[in-house]
Amino acid sequence: MKRALCLMLAGGVSACSWFGGGGQAPVGPTLAELPAAPVEAAAETAAPLPIADIVAHYESVLAVSEDPEIEYQVRRRLAALEMRRSESAQIEAAAPQAHFQGAAAHYAALLAANPGRADNDHLLYQLSKAYDFDGQQDASLATLERLIRDYPDSPLWPEAQFRRAEILFSRQDYAGAEAGYQAVLDSAAAGSYRRSAQYMLGWSRFKRGHYRPALGAYLVVLDELAQGHSDFEALGRADRELAEDTLRVAALGFSYLEGAEAVDGLLEAKGERPYQHQLYDGLGRLYLEKKRFRDSADTYRHFVERYPDAAQAPLFNVRMIEVYEQGDFPSLVLPAKENLVGHYGVDSEFWVRHPEALAQFEPYLHQYLDELARHYHALAQTETAAAAKLAQDRKAAPGAAAEARGAARAAYLQAAVFYDDFARSFPADPATPRQVFLMAEALQEAGEWPRAVTAYERVAFDYREPQRGADAGYSAILGYQKLIADSDAEARLNWQRLKTETALRYAEVYPGDPRAVPVLAREAEELLARQDWQQAIAVADRVLDAEPPPAAALAKTAWLVRGHASFELARYTDAEQAYQSVLALLGPTDPARAELTERLAASIYRRGEQQLAAGDTRAAVAALLSVGAVAPGASIAANAQYDAATYLLEMEDWARAEQVLTGFRASYPDHPLQASVPAKLVEVHQQQGNWTAAGLELAAISAAAATPAEQGQTLYLAAESFARGGDAARAIDHYRRYVQRFPEPFELAVEARHQLAELTLAQGDIAANRQWLNAQIAAHDRAGSRATERSLALASAAAIVLADDSYARFAAVELRQPLAKSLKQKRALMDQTTTAYDKVLTYGVTDQVTQASYRLGEVQRELGRALLASERPRDLDELALEQYQFMLEEQAYPFEERAIAIHEANIQRSREGVYDEWVRRSFAVLAQLLPARYAKTETVVAYSDTP
Repeated sequence: MKRALCLMLAGGVSACSWFGGGGQAPVGPTLAELPAAPVEAAAETAAPLPIADIVAHYESVLAVSEDPEIEYQVRRRLAALEMRRSESAQIEAAAPQAHFQGAAAHYAALLAANPGRADNDHLLYQLSKAYDFDGQQDASLATLERLIRDYPDSPLWPEAQFRRAEILFSRQDYAGAEAGYQAVLDSAAAGSYRRSAQYMLGWSRFKRGHYRPALGAYLVVLDELAQGHSDFEALGRADRELAEDTLRVAALGFSYLEGAEAVDGLLEAKGERPYQHQLYDGLGRLYLEKKRFRDSADTYRHFVERYPDAAQAPLFNVRMIEVYEQGDFPSLVLPAKENLVGHYGVDSEFWVRHPEALAQFEPYLHQYLDELARHYHALAQTETAAAAKLAQDRKAAPGAAAEARGAARAAYLQAAVFYDDFARSFPADPATPRQVFLMAEALQEAGEWPRAVTAYERVAFDYREPQRGADAGYSAILGYQKLIADSDAEARLNWQRLKTETALRYAEVYPGDPRAVPVLAREAEELLARQDWQQAIAVADRVLDAEPPPAAALAKTAWLVRGHASFELARYTDAEQAYQSVLALLGPTDPARAELTERLAASIYRRGEQQLAAGDTRAAVAALLSVGAVAPGASIAANAQYDAATYLLEMEDWARAEQVLTGFRASYPDHPLQASVPAKLVEVHQQQGNWTAAGLELAAISAAAATPAEQGQTLYLAAESFARGGDAARAIDHYRRYVQRFPEPFELAVEARHQLAELTLAQGDIAANRQWLNAQIAAHDRAGSRATERSLALASAAAIVLADDSYARFAAVELRQPLAKSLKQKRALMDQTTTAYDKVLTYGVTDQVTQASYRLGEVQRELGRALLASERPRDLDELALEQYQFMLEEQAYPFEERAIAIHEANIQRSREGVYDEWVRRSFAVLAQLLPARYAKTETVVAYSDTP
């Protein structure tokens, strides 16, 4: 029996909650609360039975049960089952009817039979529910009040209070309802009823006209729903709808008070909330629904002024503007839009703090910026027209036109601000290029040329807008011209540089624009004027490379720029080509031809200089010689030919150099450079071995020389050239003239006498030779401190020749009878010869000293030999002749001894390292005179200058 009871209890079903929400109480004890079954069967896995079967089983249990507690539990389960059956019947019923009478009777019977049980709060709860479902509100209310009164600690107490408060609210007992809701909120076990109680608490207060307390209650509901968030979009549907309802009733409350200021007061009293913007928004929307436009707009404005940095501030501004538009307040719309874009435009730091709000606001910013820009642009044009009209109106007040122009300028600048804001706010918008172009025009009209130029450049080069890009680029160039014209020198350079950059970009981006090539041509000229040679060439090349080819005038300009700039950059080949191209474009009588010919000649000339510097002298000469042919009549042609000759000399191309120089002499007889031609021809003739021709040139140079020094030097060189050329007569003549006219410088005069001595000797004119030898000796002897080693050597050499002449004369005299007479003659010649050799010795020149010493010894020896070989008297007998011979020997012996002494002195020089021909001869003489001493093989010790 007990086993069967356990099985039936295991298959029982718990009662549903009253409203399907939290806070429900169980309909009876659970299986765990019943007495344990002695036998544990596998009932836990049994399938649930139908309610009717369960009821029948429970009733069978009652029939046999003798345990009061089990009987109580079974009856309680039967009541719960009846409640479940009643709920199902009500759900399935087509029309309202009483379905819960049986359930109510069950619970009433249980309460009556068990009045003192501690768990009767659950039975009272279910009984109140059954009464309520059957529409017996008074009975339900009374049952709830009994539960509240008798079971204050019941977990069902908060719900009982809530159900009671709802009944009272429905009966418009708002004070009682407020107390009931408050009781729920005061309970620690309010649970899920807390939010609904809070909401209904607000409504109870609202219905009583207690708006501020009601708003405080609503604020608590919103706090719980928001959970620290600023909106309620993430909530589930039920919570979201509750939030919307709460906000709407709160808006009603604010509207019954001071409107937005009431919102302020609530937040000041309760503290600010993340969702507080929705309080203002709800109020604004409520006003708008009631067509209270001013109040609605003021609400939004009030929020923005109070919370300008709130994420919702921009859109609240938008709603304020929309309210103004709906309410037909046109005078307020424009200032509101200006204020909005001013506070929340692209430069605002607001978007740094609230980037998430930008996407929703951007469409309005786009619209308002466009409207504001167009408004002020139109206003500026109107003011401009008015100013022009006032300027023509003689009756207009003084200053009226200027005032209108000032107003127009201010409007243009304001329009430019909004155009710029639009472009910076929406850089990728298709309308932005047009906005920037209009901004540029507005800035230009306002006289803001730097900013206007920048804007034009953006349209032309950043956007490359097909419709306006080329015009914008050209306008930028014109703007730079205006800035250049109005600037000082320092600023002008910067504007010129920027203008060049823009012009080049313009021609590159819009090559097909008919203004592109003329712009480049003009820019090339200006770059040339600024001495920016490299860029001037680059721009000129772009003109020349244009397709289709540029007009002749533009090509001429480009070639001129290219020529001048290339010349300045030392690109002379390019300059030459450019000038020739320009000349090809000029007519034969064009006055510019002369100057361009000069430039062409200068380019070729400089090219030659350049080639010369690079080491290509032959090419340089060819270039210089071509000047006269390519640029006939050019002033530099003569210099070019002259320089070509100079370089030919350096190249040692003597034949061509002679040809060019003689050509120059013939072609430019009056040219200043003619004065130096003879000197160059001298070199040419000398290098070719044409010494006579060189001498003639030198003679001519001497004759034309301006100073005595130059005359003397070239006269000497002429004589020297004649001598080298074998023209002895001219050489002697010019040396003689040199010696006669130019005793100074001493050194050259010495050489000239020497040459005269040599030349006359070569011609066999011994007398003239001896004359110049004597002159050489005399010049050295008179020189004093001016004497040189060279003059000494030449004087010594001349003296030895003259001494040898004397020796020859001395040696030629034979001693004949009468001996005294011939001996006297020979002794006189001996004295002259000795004196002559002694003079040589005084010069001390080693070469001549050894020779003179040898000759002096031979003079003594010769006299002794002459005595011994002298003619004998014919009348002497043999003895007398022998005595005569003995006497001659005695007379000759001292001369031989002196000769030995002199030769021995001469050979002593070999000890000093001197061992020349004359020392060797002295050794030979001594070997004959003193064979015992000197007739042996000589050992010569080499002499070295090395210490």
